[in-house]
Amino acid sequence: MTQTTLDQARLVMLQFSFSSSSIIPNTVRKREPESKNESVARKERLGGVLTLEPHENTAISEFISQLCNSGYTLVDGFYQARRDTKNPKQMYHVVRFTFAMDAFAEVSDEFKKIQPKLLADLQTIVTTAFWRVRAFSNPFYKDGEEIVGLTAPSFNFEARVPRFLPDGTPVTARRKDAEGKKIGVPVPLEPAGRLIIQNDNVTIVV
Repeated sequence: MTQTTLDQARLVMLQFSFSSSSIIPNTVRKREPESKNESVARKERLGGVLTLEPHENTAISEFISQLCNSGYTLVDGFYQARRDTKNPKQMYHVVRFTFAMDAFAEVSDEFKKIQPKLLADLQTIVTTAFWRVRAFSNPFYKDGEEIVGLTAPSFNFEARVPRFLPDGTPVTARRKDAEGKKIGVPVPLEPAGRLIIQNDNVTIVV
């Protein structure tokens, strides 16, 4: 079991990586593709502390619901094509949702109009697939200054495993025995773990 904490987390960022933009909800605000200079600058900024080791095939819908019920409000959502820092010629697609503590959440009237649809689209993203999950603890900045004692954790979701075919039929697979041999008839995919919140700690349970 591994975990990270939301204690003193002023912002919480959820970042999803897609190999194709075709399944990204069209309500998510699209930014211009990342330039080479922006890619270099982002690589230089990378420095968060890994607090949740990567875990494959994780169900995360429960985590999203708990986050919304734990005093956090969706304040931003965008999509951007970015360059792979390990292979600059390769592009991938990022969708990032940002949540803020309710007491500090500030959103425009325009954003309030699309907020319910963005939340619904987020639920679609997390209920239709399992993900590889990892998390980082980042410092919280305000007006360019780090605020000691506050954090802005980031949860990264990669290696998407679709749960349904394009026609809505569940993806199935045969189970494996202790020796790794396939047994029985194909059944709907099951997660290897669940991402949940317990007493401000975000934990993967298997």
